[in-house]
Amino acid sequence: MTERPTKQFTSNQRAVAPLVGAIFLFGFLVIGMSVYQAQIVPQENKEVEFQHSQTVQNDLIELRDFIHASGDTEVSRGMSVTLGTNYDARMIAINPPSPTGTISTVDPGQNISVIPDSDSTTTAENLTTKFVQYEPQYSEYQNAPKTTNEHTLLYNSFSEADTQLLVSGQRIFESDKLVIPVLEGDILETRTNAVSVRLTALEREEQSISDNVTVTLPTDAPQLWVDEIMTQSQVRLVEQTDTSVTFEANVSTLSLYRIEVDEVPQDDPTNSLAERFGEVIPDGPIFCTVCDGTDDEETEHNNVNDEDGFENETLIVPEGTDFVPEDSDGDDQSDSVDYTFKSFQIDGNVSSDESVTMTSTDGDIVIGETGSTISGKQFDFDANGDIIIDGATLSTTAGQSGPGNERMTLTATGNISAVNTTLDAAQEIELTAEGMFVDLTDATVIVREGNSVDDNGPANLEVTADNIVVDNTTFENGDGDELKREMNGDIVSERP
Repeated sequence: MTERPTKQFTSNQRAVAPLVGAIFLFGFLVIGMSVYQAQIVPQENKEVEFQHSQTVQNDLIELRDFIHASGDTEVSRGMSVTLGTNYDARMIAINPPSPTGTISTVDPGQNISVIPDSDSTTTAENLTTKFVQYEPQYSEYQNAPKTTNEHTLLYNSFSEADTQLLVSGQRIFESDKLVIPVLEGDILETRTNAVSVRLTALEREEQSISDNVTVTLPTDAPQLWVDEIMTQSQVRLVEQTDTSVTFEANVSTLSLYRIEVDEVPQDDPTNSLAERFGEVIPDGPIFCTVCDGTDDEETEHNNVNDEDGFENETLIVPEGTDFVPEDSDGDDQSDSVDYTFKSFQIDGNVSSDESVTMTSTDGDIVIGETGSTISGKQFDFDANGDIIIDGATLSTTAGQSGPGNERMTLTATGNISAVNTTLDAAQEIELTAEGMFVDLTDATVIVREGNSVDDNGPANLEVTADNIVVDNTTFENGDGDELKREMNGDIVSERP
């Protein structure tokens, strides 16, 4: 029997080596990509998130400054805050979703309390307010801070460490002034990009302080406020709790402003500052608002004729009041009166049967409210500054003692402006400006016993200035004829 030959099979490794190499190379590539995705991408994204955190901190400081400036100047404005960010684009690796951030208003659950004068008889005024907070939602930057704007104090809160760090100090203490911000409105925005925050200035009030002002502020960071208070020589800490700080400030001015961050402002009337801290008009129609330091409170001046001590104060006749000057004995309309103040602001009505002299030592005499009436037997206004009359009527008539020199004399070291005004005198009007000009625009000038331009008598209106503006002004002598006048200066314009 013939034995068949057996075939021999031997291994062929020519194609195995490249295949194994490719498998190893692919494995290394997968491992490398895994390491890059697991370690490098998070590190780079964390850096992007950290840089955004620094950017948004600067945005929030600027937003705080914008809020403060808008409230203090009563100018509304808007500002953009970049809430989130975007990671760098990648060709191979995968980024997580872009991080977002949330900006919102937060109710502290407690009101601001203000006692303008720190005595036991003064009632505290309570004002509702809110904080502005920003909180990021990052993927890699763990324990990123939540940032809060609290009465202009800006700080970061770290939840894991339960700590708070100052970002930017408060702006409510200003040398001899205390500024209290009241923030209203509701905002809640979560985005990856920027959001526009609208700031609407609602109102602002200032009040002179004769005693220390005591304030309680709600806060989530009482220790930071204590640290700020301790740096102020004019401020004393009264009480610190877990949710508030109370301090007493030795200042001469209290300023408060309301600002709203709503897209559509609501202007809560229950939070009105004017009703609580607005200018309080005393019983007498005339009072002082700018004092020389010896009299800090608003002071009534009904009885100031021939008295000294008011040269550094401003005399005001508020709008809607009727002032009858009194002589030094308190008798009205029985004798001439002479007022000497630093400046005058007359927005109400002044009436007298006798002569009234007003002299400003270092400021303007302003008669500024349309419809105001100033009447008397004789007026002498002497301003170490400008005389500005806008929309008022000044008239002189015979007094209780009978006819006399019913004239009107206005003298200013600066300029005289009588716009949309009536000057009505029985005998004579004299305007003298040592500054640049006398301006008679849209005015009516009447001298009832005056001479017609056709008469040869002396002029009953005399105007003296370097430049005289006469624009759409009528001059009458009381009989319907044109008044004879003497203009000592260059006529800049004259339109009937």
